[in-house]
Amino acid sequence: MQDDPFTNPVSRLIWETKYRRRGVDRHVRDTWRRVARAIAAVEPDPATWSARFSRLLDDFGYLPGGRILAGAGVDREVTLFNCFVMGV
Repeated sequence: MQDDPFTNPVSRLIWETKYRRRGVDRHVRDTWRRVARAIAAVEPDPATWSARFSRLLDDFGYLPGGRILAGAGVDREVTLFNCFVMGV
């Protein structure tokens, strides 16, 4: 991953205000590692899967939904569901 992956000031602002965990994520790379560790935690071999998920996230090859980016691996209970279907 390049040192500054943001090609647009707006994309940096969105990461800093919505998805970055202050005091934890110093670089978007830290966000990817936090998310990868959290989603790999349920796998039989979390270390292997965390590395695989991290590789997918590097260079924005895969981008999970906003709730996942904001909530995976944080120290509070939040939903990771990005969409809901409700009956009428």
